[in-house]
Amino acid sequence: MKVTALIVLACFALANADEWQPVNPERFPEIHNICNKKSPLTEENIEKIYVKFEFNNEPSVREYILCTVTEMKTFCEHDGFHAERVAQQFPNHKEEVAKHVTECNDKNEQKSPLDEWCYREHQCIFSGPVGNLMKEQILKTLKRPDIQ
Repeated sequence: MKVTALIVLACFALANADEWQPVNPERFPEIHNICNKKSPLTEENIEKIYVKFEFNNEPSVREYILCTVTEMKTFCEHDGFHAERVAQQFPNHKEEVAKHVTECNDKNEQKSPLDEWCYREHQCIFSGPVGNLMKEQILKTLKRPDIQ
């Protein structure tokens, strides 16, 4: 009985050790470097993203977004954006962000390529009043990276 209880506790501890945590903004430059190597952005696109939070609908930008949100573990190929995870990135607005992200998640009913689906949902998430609130908060912590 004690051995069974210990095994259950050990499994529980292992499962929780891998539990998702919000991404610290200090990790953003690292994520940028990883994703910019996979899908290099032009100087113009970096400027638009990191100064204006604007994302062109072009393959390299779509792949960069997909890489970024995959690295952050806020998007997966089966479910799209994880509303609760995205919401945890905005602790002062969790409820409204979770609701907004859920409304934007279209489950890829169009069967679009992964980068197009991610881009479509990303554009929806960062639109409207809640999206603008999220953009403002991100732009406060985002620093324009050097091209690597």
